[in-house]
Amino acid sequence: MNDYNTESETIESADSKLFMPFALLAGALLLILLWQMYISVSVTNGLLNAINQSKAPVQQAQQVKSKLESIVLDLMELSKTDANAKAIVDKYQIRKNTP
Repeated sequence: MNDYNTESETIESADSKLFMPFALLAGALLLILLWQMYISVSVTNGLLNAINQSKAPVQQAQQVKSKLESIVLDLMELSKTDANAKAIVDKYQIRKNTP
């Protein structure tokens, strides 16, 4: 019966010796995977913040563009009756594109 116990202990110690390297490898791979997930979430949040911050200047630029177009159209309309407005339109060659 002693031989069986010694043989059983040898198998258990061999199993534990094989288990530890695989457990450490699995733990290291798990840490790497978790780190990569953290980095990808951080990058995604940064990109979403950048997109949200860029919306306001784009909207402001569109508002300025529409106001400038309105001013130019008014200037072109005024150039039909006012010599100074006509001089500005001629100097900068302002033309209305018809779609």
